Amino acid sequence: MPLAEPVYDFAVIDEVQDLTRAQLALILACLKHPDAFLLCGDTHQIVHPNFFSWAAVRALFWEGRDASPDTTQPVALLRANFRNTQAVTQLGNRLLKIKHARFGSVDRESSFLIECATREIGTVQLLDATSATLREIDARTRTSARHAVIVLRDEDKPAAKAQFHTPLVFSVHEAKGLEYPHVVLFDLVSSQRAAFAEIAEGISERGLNQDDLSFRRARDKADKSLELYKFSSTPCTSRSRAPARA
Repeated sequence: MPLAEPVYDFAVIDEVQDLTRAQLALILACLKHPDAFLLCGDTHQIVHPNFFSWAAVRALFWEGRDASPDTTQPVALLRANFRNTQAVTQLGNRLLKIKHARFGSVDRESSFLIECATREIGTVQLLDATSATLREIDARTRTSARHAVIVLRDEDKPAAKAQFHTPLVFSVHEAKGLEYPHVVLFDLVSSQRAAFAEIAEGISERGLNQDDLSFRRARDKADKSLELYKFSSTPCTSRSRAPARA
């Protein structure tokens, strides 16, 4: 970073998991003091395949420095979710268990399930995507600012817009950081059924009964065939209720 100058007193970075190593290194190089920063992020919310891990972040901090206890930065692990309902949190944890069973741990800091801190129960429903069901969902969402439709990728949006007349149709990448009381997940699995079947291959119900995620590596470190799915197919959870056409 030969052109970077130390001009900032302090840096606060949210969603750090969406930054590349080069971007983070540039920000740190612009600090007047190397320890004047606060980073916040969640590896469970990666939507860009940048292969982020907290271990890689720590390694970046320690480059060229004495990595003794006196110079290491404190890490606070926040497990509580104050945004989602209990039902949505349970679904998110279920998906995390599947991801963990298939890929192992990203790092030690990410080996945990989310604790719901709200009393609102909420609902998550799997609906058969019949013509009547789709028409009913369209009628409820087309003039509402409280309902959003989410698809997996940008190229899936035309199919959703053909069924629903709401302007609030987003891909997973676009929906990052947005919040709606009610969310319809449309063709989220069906649009990539072969990929999700490959991810779930060999995972049993029994293997998903644990109450927490233990830190462990993937079963086969040499197998990199599904590595991209580990990041780009991260499940999207939100604050409400009804997936249509799983």
